[in-house]
Amino acid sequence: MFNTFLPYLGVVWLLLQVVSVLVPMLNLSPLVNTLTVVILFAGIPVMLYVSWHFNITSNGLEAISDPNSEEAGRFGVSKWLVFLSITALSGYAGVSYFYKVKIEYAKTAEGSSQQLIASSLAVIPFTDSSPEKDQDYLANGIAAEVTSLIGSANKLRVIDLHSVNILANQDLDPVSIARRLNVETALTGTVRITGNNIRLRAELINVSDGKVLWSESYTRKLNQIFALESTLARAIINSLSDDFISADDFKHPSETKSVEAYQMYMRGRAAYAEQTIESLKEARKFFEQSIVIAPDFSKAYVALADTVLLSSDRSKNFDILAPEIAKQLAQNHLAKALVQTQDLPQAFAVQGQVFHLDGQLDNALASYNKALSLNASLATAYQLKYVVLKELGRQEEAITALKMALEHNPESISLKEAFQLEQASVPLVNHFEPTLATWSQQIL
Repeated sequence: MFNTFLPYLGVVWLLLQVVSVLVPMLNLSPLVNTLTVVILFAGIPVMLYVSWHFNITSNGLEAISDPNSEEAGRFGVSKWLVFLSITALSGYAGVSYFYKVKIEYAKTAEGSSQQLIASSLAVIPFTDSSPEKDQDYLANGIAAEVTSLIGSANKLRVIDLHSVNILANQDLDPVSIARRLNVETALTGTVRITGNNIRLRAELINVSDGKVLWSESYTRKLNQIFALESTLARAIINSLSDDFISADDFKHPSETKSVEAYQMYMRGRAAYAEQTIESLKEARKFFEQSIVIAPDFSKAYVALADTVLLSSDRSKNFDILAPEIAKQLAQNHLAKALVQTQDLPQAFAVQGQVFHLDGQLDNALASYNKALSLNASLATAYQLKYVVLKELGRQEEAITALKMALEHNPESISLKEAFQLEQASVPLVNHFEPTLATWSQQIL
C-alpha cells in the first residue's frame, strides 16, 4: 500500500510547490492554485483505494497478492464499481468546492462579497433627492424596474411594489415595512438628477436587526440608466444568493438609447398608477410619445397594450375604448414588443389577458406560465392565472396560484377578499367578479 500511496503524496507536494511559484510568476489567476489543489486532493481517496490493491514497481502497477491464496488479487467487477464510485464522489466533492471558491472569488473581485443568504426582499420606493424635487416619477420608476429585474433572476421572493407602496404611504420606516411584509431584507435608495447625470445611492438592510448589510453609490449619465439598474439588481442578487451572476449573463431585457423615450415611459407609468380616466388617457399619450421617439423600446409597447386594455374596463367605469378595439390594439402593440424581445414577463402577462378576453383560456394559462418562468415574483401573473384556473374548473391549482399571489402581494385587499371567499366556499363568479377586473392595474 505504502509503495503506491507515498509516491503519490510526493508528487502532490512537488506539483504544489511548482504551481505556487509559476502562478505569481506568470500572473495567473489565484484560481489556478485552487484548481490544482482540488484536483490533487480529490485524487487522494482514489489513490488510497488503488494502493490497497496494487503496488508501483519498475514494471508498472502490479496486483497485491491475496494473503489467503498467495495469488495476485483479481480486480473484478465489484472492485471496479467501488473504484468508480470513489472517483465519482471525490470528483463531485472537488467540483462543488471549486465552484464555491470560484463564486466567492468573483464576488470579492467585484466588491460584492456575500453578507447574508436570504430568500426574500422588499424594494422600498426610492426617494427623490434632486434639487428641484421634480423627479419622483423617475425615482419610483427605477425602484419598480429594479424590483422586476431582481425578480427575473428567480433567486429571491420579491414583494410586489403594490404592497410596498400601501405600507410606505402609511409613513412606516423601511424596516417596519419589511417586517410587515415578512421578508428578510429590504432595499432602499435615493435618486438625484442634476443635468444629464444621475446619482443613485442604495442600501441593503437586514430586517432582523436593522443593520445595513451593503451600501453603494453609483454616478452615471442618464443614457446609462439601464446599465445602472442592471448593475444594482445584480449586486443585490449576488449579495444575498450563494450563486453568482456575471455581468455578461444579466442583461436588461428592454433598453433604449433615448433618455427622452425612457423619461416619457416613466411619466406614463406614473400617470397609469393613478387609475383615473384622465390619467389613463395621459399615460397612453406618454407611452405613444415614447414609441415615436424610440420605435424599438419594447417596454413602452407592453405598457401601451396594458393601458388600452384597462381603458376598456367598464367595471371601473373607464369605458374609454370599446373592448374589441382595445383587444385589437393591444394585440398589435404586443406583437411589436415580442419582435424586439422574448424576455419580458409583463408582455406575456398582458398577452394572457388578451387571450382571456378572446375566450382562449388554455393559451391565456400558457402565457401566464411563461410570464412566471421569466419572473417567479410577478404577483399579477399569479392573480390572473388564478382566475383562468377557476374558469377551467381546476380548483386546487387555482387556490395554489392565489396563495402564491398573496405571498408576493400580501397587502392586496382584493387578494385577501378572494382568499376569504375561497375559504368560505363562496362562488367566485357571483360574489367577486367586479373586483377581479381591477387586478390588471398592477402589471406595469
